[in-house]
Amino acid sequence: MGPELRRRRQDVCIYLASDEGAIKKHAELSGFPATKITEIVEVIDPATAG
Repeated sequence: MGPELRRRRQDVCIYLASDEGAIKKHAELSGFPATKITEIVEVIDPATAG
């Protein structure tokens, strides 16, 4: 994975990506299906805590 795509969590596969195409390309190269991609607007976790 390059700087345009970073994996955030392993259990639900949350990625920070520049666009949907980056996720699809990563899925294709990794050999796993990306059958549903959903934009998450906000995540509340220790990394986002004030």
